[in-house]
Amino acid sequence: QRFYTKHNNSITCVNIHQYQSLVASSEIPSSKSNQRAIIHVWDHVKLRTITEIRKDQFGSNISLLSFSPKTDDDLILIISRDKPKIVLFIDWKRNELIYSITVSVIQ
Repeated sequence: QRFYTKHNNSITCVNIHQYQSLVASSEIPSSKSNQRAIIHVWDHVKLRTITEIRKDQFGSNISLLSFSPKTDDDLILIISRDKPKIVLFIDWKRNELIYSITVSVIQ
């Protein structure tokens, strides 16, 4: 067996690209990373990191990652489990935030 070994902390979620040999996986932050989660986009055939995504908008715990279902799209949907919840769309190839919204749950 072969493993992707670039994570340093616990993994919170994983998503596999529908058409490419890509995986997105998030890990909880270490004390060194300002308490923000880190997302790795990596090639599951070569076990090579394509990019690491670090954004100030990330919370400490990512609960959902989803690549765009389009074959020619470089977007990834990210939902943070923190309070308030944060929903982000990121162009992972350019490491660029496209859109974000903060959602508060009223109980």
